[in-house]
Amino acid sequence: MRQQEAASQMTEKRYALIEVEVTQMSGEALASLSLRGTCVIRDVKLKLERQQGIPHQQAQLVVPGAFNKLEDHKTIADCGVSGGKLLLILVRNSGFLPSKRFDGSLEGYVFKLGDQGLGYYIDSMQRAALTAEHSQPATAREVQCDRLSASQTAWPSSMSSANEVMFHDGPRFVLDATTARQPRQLAAHELEFQSQLEAGGRLLGLDMEWEPDRYKGQDNKVALVQIALGGAVWLVRTCQIRLPDFVRRALVDSSVIKGVACFDAADREKLKASFGIQIPKNPEAAGYVDISLLAKECSFPGFGVKKLCDRYGLRIEKNVKTSCSKWAAATLSEAQVQYACDDAYFTLLLLGKLLQEGSVRKSELRSRARAACGSVLPTACHSLGRKDMSKEYALLKAFLEELCEATARACKCNGEAKIPLSQLGGLLDSAGTAFVKRAQMLNVSLSKKFLKEQHQLFVMSSNGGGDFVRARSAAERAPFKQEELSLPWASSPKMSLQTWLALQLQPPMDPVELSGRLCLLARALDSEGDSAAAVELRALASEGVPSQGCADGTASSSDEQKTTVPPRKAFDPKTTVVVRGIPKDWTQEAFRTTMELQFGSVSELLMPKDKGGRHRGLAFVSFQHPAVAEQILQSSHAADALRDDAQLTFDAYIPRA
Repeated sequence: MRQQEAASQMTEKRYALIEVEVTQMSGEALASLSLRGTCVIRDVKLKLERQQGIPHQQAQLVVPGAFNKLEDHKTIADCGVSGGKLLLILVRNSGFLPSKRFDGSLEGYVFKLGDQGLGYYIDSMQRAALTAEHSQPATAREVQCDRLSASQTAWPSSMSSANEVMFHDGPRFVLDATTARQPRQLAAHELEFQSQLEAGGRLLGLDMEWEPDRYKGQDNKVALVQIALGGAVWLVRTCQIRLPDFVRRALVDSSVIKGVACFDAADREKLKASFGIQIPKNPEAAGYVDISLLAKECSFPGFGVKKLCDRYGLRIEKNVKTSCSKWAAATLSEAQVQYACDDAYFTLLLLGKLLQEGSVRKSELRSRARAACGSVLPTACHSLGRKDMSKEYALLKAFLEELCEATARACKCNGEAKIPLSQLGGLLDSAGTAFVKRAQMLNVSLSKKFLKEQHQLFVMSSNGGGDFVRARSAAERAPFKQEELSLPWASSPKMSLQTWLALQLQPPMDPVELSGRLCLLARALDSEGDSAAAVELRALASEGVPSQGCADGTASSSDEQKTTVPPRKAFDPKTTVVVRGIPKDWTQEAFRTTMELQFGSVSELLMPKDKGGRHRGLAFVSFQHPAVAEQILQSSHAADALRDDAQLTFDAYIPRA
């Protein structure tokens, strides 16, 4: 009986009302609450947040004299109630909770490496947004959602400097073989994923990585799926585990808005082959919004993530070697993880920015995406990290300038305008070190794509024989004068060209250099937003630029063209034949030797070459006696006598008018 009475008294005590007095460390009264003994400490913190505006994540409650932090799950009745009253002291933390690793999302906090080290930092932007939202009436909030503008879509307040790169510096969630072996952890990740997806207006940034298909018929499956949800990025290693059901649902659900970049037929085929996900030819029907398509609608010259980031003032790194690395490796390197996170994260940021452009076509899906970006980007931008690259850029700049000089010397020695790209890495610097080794030390690849990005120093071109590179001269890449930039290129291109040529007299440049400088000027004007002038400049460069001081205005071939016009040469029509269809592997020396063995002494032979230094498949051949040329033109078997596997033709030489 006594035990029953004691249990009854204990129950009454736990459910009885308790007067809870909360004070600050200074002793100043903060709040007076009447709570049941079963109320937990977390509920007390939430009440303080509603009454006093103190974020519950920053609040710590202690009992006077003990100063041990009370756990959130602990009830008031367990905290030492005396006479129906409880005194608690509020201790506010500094806004930083140290943590050696990411232990899951924490409401109101962002996990990152900051000034105080690695851990959870108060999300001040989210807090400010919530405060502003609750301080205005519901009608005002509705109007704000309906009237999103470019200024209301969050974007970094300060852009990256010339020596600074930006990167994703927010939480990462990795789903791999280790996660798959822990069902509880995988279930927790599913809840977290769904929570972030719903909190972000069912908007995500998507990208995929797979090992390159290096030969015809090879079809490597998707090895990594990256999904950006707000400021967090999820990395799903599909080379180790099957695509989780909750991720698959997000990819096939048309109500989930998926921002992608350069999402073409190859990506759709990879999704189908890897996961059995069928995406229609119009991806927007399945909820996919391609930022590259938005950029094309705005007539932007660059459609990729890096070029679009550059356009909006965000300098990021996109290492070519990393993009083609082994994505199905047992363990991804930190460079691979960062590359993957950046792709999905910046795709999400760019989606919000591009949807604000006036030239973008309107649709119901894009309107929903625009509204979702307005609520997600304030949090997402908080995960933007910055890194000073001054030393790395200085080393890279010195390397590229030396490579440019070495390329110019090689072209001069060979008597050609360009050299094959395959020979570039074998060039030696002043110390006798191959540039390919120096490139490896700087973690760069001397690839076509990389050199195209260095357009200030190099010009890339291609033909049937391969890729070729030319080094720009110092005069060609000299800084532009204000007079060059201010000419009316858009309205009077021809007149502007003549005025511009008069400004280029010192130092003198050949037509190829002039065309190259025009292309650089087009890039400069395009970066300043004068796209109309840039279009006219590129058209002028492609037509050919007259030589400096040329009276008749005769244009030369543009630097961006693949072939050159054969030089004018006076041949005797009676002794000369034109040979066409010469195989590319037949050198001029070998061809001359064969001609002399079959038909007699050759007095002169000319094989015109393209800009890459390879012959164009034809030759002008002059013999000492007119009878030889006449015999060749009349014979139907002359071509068979030279080479069986070549379809050669012989024509009479007709001088130019």
